Amino acid sequence: MTLAGTAVHCFLAYGFLLVLVRFAGKRLIRQASTMDLVAALVLGELVDKVLTGKVPFSQYATASLAIIAVHRVVEFAIHRSSAASGWLSGREQSLVKSGRLVSAGMRAERMNQRAVYAALRTRGARDLRAIKAADVETNGEVSALQEEWAREAQQQDAAKLPLDDRSA
Repeated sequence: MTLAGTAVHCFLAYGFLLVLVRFAGKRLIRQASTMDLVAALVLGELVDKVLTGKVPFSQYATASLAIIAVHRVVEFAIHRSSAASGWLSGREQSLVKSGRLVSAGMRAERMNQRAVYAALRTRGARDLRAIKAADVETNGEVSALQEEWAREAQQQDAAKLPLDDRSA
């Protein structure tokens, strides 16, 4: 392939991929699920093939459209079926209940105590006793719900701050 041909393939692939990812939705690039990551990896591999001239653009476009179509069908199945959702997206896993670590959830997520504490710190929690529940969500993020007494204490502490320090 000539240099000009390579440049044309790059422009075509970039434009086509831009439209395709926009059609696929924001989740393909943000807070990716397992299916989103697989689709993105396959699309990346396809781009490599067209940019290096190993496949013609028409073959690249057809394969990319097929990947996005399969991705959309999987998303639809997840939306319509709780069984498909559990199997393809996974389920939430409890890490903490009523201030106590949940060993089964930690094992399922392959997290040790240090990893759980680190995830909770990113949520502003420093004391395990203050956590009513903490889960690993299906997108891989850890969510935490504080005990009522901890929320009240936090609000009381915030009320004591000077007004210009409350937003910090």
